[in-house]
Order: sequence, then structure tokens, then C-alpha cells
Amino acid sequence: MFVARPTEMNFQGNEQRPLLGENLYSSVPWAEDHRWWVRMPAQQIVMAKFTFHHLISTVWKDFTWALLISLPFALLAVPLRWDSRWVFGLNYFALIALESRFISTAEWIWLFSDSTVTTIVAEALPHIFPLIVGITAIVHEEITLVQSFIIGSLIANLLMGTGLSWFVGGLRFREQKAHTTAMKSIVSLTMITVFPFIPPMFIGPLYEAFPQSTALFTLTVAEVIVMLVIYAMWLCFRYNSHAALFEELEETDAGSTADDGSPTSGAVNGRFSGQEELSTASRLNYAFRLIAILVLEIQCSVYLIQDIPRFVQDTSLSHIFIGAALLPFTSSLSSFAKTCAIAYDDRMELAMHLTAETALGVGLFNLPILIIASVCIGHRMLLDFDLLLEVYLFITAVTTAFTTGYGLFTYLKGAIHLGLYVPPPAPNDLGFIRLTQ
Repeated sequence: MFVARPTEMNFQGNEQRPLLGENLYSSVPWAEDHRWWVRMPAQQIVMAKFTFHHLISTVWKDFTWALLISLPFALLAVPLRWDSRWVFGLNYFALIALESRFISTAEWIWLFSDSTVTTIVAEALPHIFPLIVGITAIVHEEITLVQSFIIGSLIANLLMGTGLSWFVGGLRFREQKAHTTAMKSIVSLTMITVFPFIPPMFIGPLYEAFPQSTALFTLTVAEVIVMLVIYAMWLCFRYNSHAALFEELEETDAGSTADDGSPTSGAVNGRFSGQEELSTASRLNYAFRLIAILVLEIQCSVYLIQDIPRFVQDTSLSHIFIGAALLPFTSSLSSFAKTCAIAYDDRMELAMHLTAETALGVGLFNLPILIIASVCIGHRMLLDFDLLLEVYLFITAVTTAFTTGYGLFTYLKGAIHLGLYVPPPAPNDLGFIRLTQ
């Protein structure tokens, strides 16, 4: 018959202690036992349990960490000549993970910097990855892909960005309200995003009939200048002349941190109150991380774009579908997660401002920069977009402006926007109205 032993205060691990710790009442953990053959395996088990729990907690807070497992396979897929579907899929998910890691790493520098650095980083961060993908596609002469990528990014931001934030916020709150005046300004920003696509609709058919005509090129140059001037004026308005109008939004989002102590991606004013600035070593550490992420992102972009012709041949997907429906998510998922988290905290006005500003940056900054890059590279990209996508964009902008103007948001509106996000048909043989190939 087994008789339980009384509890021992065996902190020294005396020689009466059982060899493998079978005395369950002993107060000395196995990981602290003086015998190495007991202590070392126990320490490894404890470390494995800690690593596993930390990994699960990290992935639960940010699912893109799980996507990083695709990165080494993405870098090996092309040298090993894997199937085009595997090459495209692995590099696609690797780009999503790298974009999220880039934003998260850069925000530590952003949050502990002065106002000038904060302004520059806040405006530059959302545009770096789309520009890298776009320039890579231009280098490989995928002009149709870049054009559809720009319009697809706008549509995804205006429909998916707003739809997800309204739906997530509406599930927690019966309804969410925002100031009507602020929503009117967002409506104006939304309508401005479609401005660059209106004049080419009338000049494009003329260019198709008379390819030697320089009218479309002249219009493209003029629009690039106008778009950059308008965007520069917006930045001056936002951060200088009328910065007081946005102070309330900045105070609302300042100093917020995630559960794990990392800064949230919604921080706007760039600093934690009461925190010291990062040391030079810390800044260099984060800077090296950013450079490493950018190098990996460029390599994955090259592999992805190079594989698209094979991927199109092996599947029924078109360049327009890939550019308008798939590629936008490589640079928009972190923005969607940001706006959803903000809407879940009942800060819908801030979420709408971030969505509108992101769309404005795509239309008035990314587009002209990519056009300038295409001219410099020698593969000229003009404003002759797919007509079906242009019509889809106009309908999206008008719908978003109409549903936003009232300043009242529910989960039903979010579901409607998500339902309206219908990617262009995938098959190649539908005969799209293309003004360029």
C-alpha cells in the first residue's frame, strides 16, 4: 500500500531525494536540481514550453508572423525551379508577412522621433512597398499589371478598408457616429482620388486610333504635375497651415500600445508621452532590420513578377485580375488591420481619415511616381487604363461618398461594402476592353 510522504523543504537537494524527482512533494524544481542529468533535460522542456506559448501568443496577436514560414521556401522556389503556382503563392504570402514586419519595425523609430521625422515616416511608410512592387513590374515590362494594381489598390481601400472597419465596429457597437463636417471632408478626399482617371477616358480612344499621337503623353505629363502639386498642398494643409484641425485625431491615437508592449500601427503623432528617445544603438538596430526586410521584399517582388507570365499560362487568371484583385492585398492588409482595430475601439472618425488618406496617397502620389519611374526606365506607362476597371472605380468612389456622408455607421453598411467588392473576372478569354497591352 502506497503511503504519501509529508512535504519536504528540500532546497539543498539532499541525498535522500529520489534520483529522478519522483517525490512530487519536494519543493525543488527539476530545472534547479544539482544533478545535471536531471536539471538539463528539465530546463530544455521548460524552455520549449515557454517558446511554444510565446509563439502561439505572438501569432494570435498578429497572424502575419505565421506567414513568415513561407519566406525561406519563397527564396528557394525559383532556384529549384518549382511549379509556377508554388512560386507565386509562396512569394505572395512572403510579401504580406514582410510588409507587416516592415511597418511594425519602422513604427518603433517613428514613435520615438521628433515631429519632423514622424511626419516623413508617417507619409512614406504606406507607399514604400507598393512602389517597390510597381517599379519591379515596370522593369519587367508588366505595364498592364501596374495599371490594374493602382486601380485595384484604390478599390480595395475604398470598399474593403471601409467595409471591414464598419463591420467589425458594428459587431461591437450598435452604431458608430462621426462628425458630419469631418465626413464631408472625407467625401471630398474620396472623390479627388478618381480625378486622375477622368480625362484619359476621353483621350484614350483617340490614342488607340492614332498611336502616333502625342496627346495622351502630353496629358499624362500634365496630370503628373497636377497630382504632385495637389498632394504637396495636401501635406502642407495637413501638417502645417491647418494642423490644428487634426490635433484631436492625433491626441486620440497617441501613446497607444499593444498587449505585448509594441506600438500599435495606428499611432499618429509619433511619440509616447513620458518616454525617452531611442538610443543610437537601438536606432541602428532597427535601421538594419528595415534594410534587411527591404532587401528580402525586393527579391520576393522580383521572383513574383518574373513568375507571372508562367503563372498566367498555367492558370485561367489574367494580368488584370492578378493586378487588381491579388497584388493590392500585399500592401493593404496591415492597413486593414489598423483601421479594424481603431474601429473596434469606437474611433471611427480616425479610421475613416486613415482610409481616405491612404487612398489619396495611392491616387496622387504612387501613380505619378510610377509614371515618372516608367519614363526613366524606358518602359513608358501612360494613363490609358482598362475601361472596365475605371468604371468600377467610379462606382466605388460614388458609393463610398454616399454611404460615408451621413456619419452613421453600422455592421450592415460594412457588409454591403464587402459585398460590393467583386474582383474583375479572372479568365483571360472574356475580352476585356483594354486600351493597352
